[in-house]
Amino acid sequence: MQKAAEEVEERLKNGDELSPAFMANLEAELSAVLMEFRPLCSVGDIAQNSEVLDLSQQNELVEVLLPLLKKGDPECLQYVDKLRAVSGSGELIHKMQKFDFKTALEMLENCTREGGAK
Repeated sequence: MQKAAEEVEERLKNGDELSPAFMANLEAELSAVLMEFRPLCSVGDIAQNSEVLDLSQQNELVEVLLPLLKKGDPECLQYVDKLRAVSGSGELIHKMQKFDFKTALEMLENCTREGGAK
């Protein structure tokens, strides 16, 4: 993949066109790399474990996560597995894993205001 990316960069610097065959090869290599990461991603809003948190457990989780996210504390990532047991948490988990704690905090606060957990 790295070699293909370097070739794209070089061709673009030189003003060369990228042929459809070249682009198809690049797309195939990129797809292969992305497939390697697939097991690391949470897919949609489906909990990846069989545990489902009740409202009380969700409230406890929110109480722990809010201060951690407010401080931008990466310790919040320790709660990702529990958070997966909450329906609709996929995007929140994604933001946390990207270390976008500010957006994750806003999402969690919006959820609590809209009648989710808390």
